[in-house]
Amino acid sequence: MMLANLNRARVIRIEGKTEDIEITLTNGKKIFAQAKSADKPDIDKNRITKFKKSLQTLCKANCSGAAEALVFITNNPNPFNSWESIQLFSGDESIVPYNDLTQELQDKIREFCDELKLDFPYEKLKIWTFFFRGSDENRYRVVRRMVRDFIDSLELGYRGISVERLYNRWRQDFVLNASTTKTSVTITKKGVLWPVIAWKCELNREDGECINMDEGAFEEISRVYKKIIDDKSEDFGFVNRVLAAFKDYRHGKLISGTDDVNSFANARWRDYLFEFDFNGVEEAIQKVVIMLALSNIIRTRYIVNRMKERFAI
Repeated sequence: MMLANLNRARVIRIEGKTEDIEITLTNGKKIFAQAKSADKPDIDKNRITKFKKSLQTLCKANCSGAAEALVFITNNPNPFNSWESIQLFSGDESIVPYNDLTQELQDKIREFCDELKLDFPYEKLKIWTFFFRGSDENRYRVVRRMVRDFIDSLELGYRGISVERLYNRWRQDFVLNASTTKTSVTITKKGVLWPVIAWKCELNREDGECINMDEGAFEEISRVYKKIIDDKSEDFGFVNRVLAAFKDYRHGKLISGTDDVNSFANARWRDYLFEFDFNGVEEAIQKVVIMLALSNIIRTRYIVNRMKERFAI
């Protein structure tokens, strides 16, 4: 759901104040989702009961006045226990708005709402099913495929990011968010995207070869560097400031390629001292760390620009 709405999302909350999943959009509206699953969905005898309960909570969520969409999401490939349901939701993933359901299924939903005395906004309802069962390797195959498609869409080049690394980071963030009882604690879109930038800025073999320092100094540089990149979590403002300064510095100069990047980093590293907590770190290490950070951020500028265009960050 996050990936499908990332271009319009602002923040995401798991186990929200009103619903299981709440995605706040940039226009202030929300997508409310009720999630229901079964260990053996094909033989789940409670699918209709689960759907009815979901209609009740989604209808209540709509009373907030903020709902743009109300989503029932499930791992059951036959959520209505009917032939029409099997035809519509037989794939690995299906998203069907109420208006695209068969007349039989629309009538069934209306019957449920009449039975429950719900004034339901049918035009906002979406039914979303996807494969999620079995062993871990099989259970998460659709989610992993979506993460892989997302990574591929960013065109990260030779320093790519593994599916497992990003999947595990997001899973950890989402589990932590769900376990926090304060519903005001959310996952921001910038928080979702920042790991991509941070990992693209990691030190690598080429960086190490460029630093003419002994092993002990390089170990300290690596430690401090990782900390400052991690501390910058979600700070796209810092990235934008660096890229804007680099663009101004480069304007009208005859140097190009790595020369202008290195020249900029060497000339301007002191401008960014205030951006980081270097308490107890000697100046020689500070300089190298900042220069590496600036160089690696500039190297990611095309990826950052694609993210800004696609996801409005």
